[in-house]
Amino acid sequence: MDWRVGAVEISKPTFAEAWRHGGSRPKGDIVGVLDCIYIDRVRVPGRGFMEMLSALAGGEWLWIIKRTHEGRQLARKKGVKMGRNPKLTSHQKDEARRRLARGEATRNLAEGYGFRHSTIARLTA
Repeated sequence: MDWRVGAVEISKPTFAEAWRHGGSRPKGDIVGVLDCIYIDRVRVPGRGFMEMLSALAGGEWLWIIKRTHEGRQLARKKGVKMGRNPKLTSHQKDEARRRLARGEATRNLAEGYGFRHSTIARLTA
């Protein structure tokens, strides 16, 4: 069975099966972009083109990581706090610690505050 979507032609084996072969050519055509031999994982020019795109994507990934790191550093200098907001206020934490010290059960405290027992248990760690 052959499908044609725009300039892309997909034939047996399907695209997913072709991708599993990692570029080795099984029986029949795989995926062909008509008039674009450079977008192909089977032929040599296509593999080279895809390797070049892969290298560019890897470089862009490194740039994204670098820009993210720089942005986080600038935000920290401005006083921005990173991470999730605490579920319990400092007053609730103090109260929960006092109640835990008196021997109240962690699960009972958690139910009272509307949180899971693990949130309360972390207060003692």
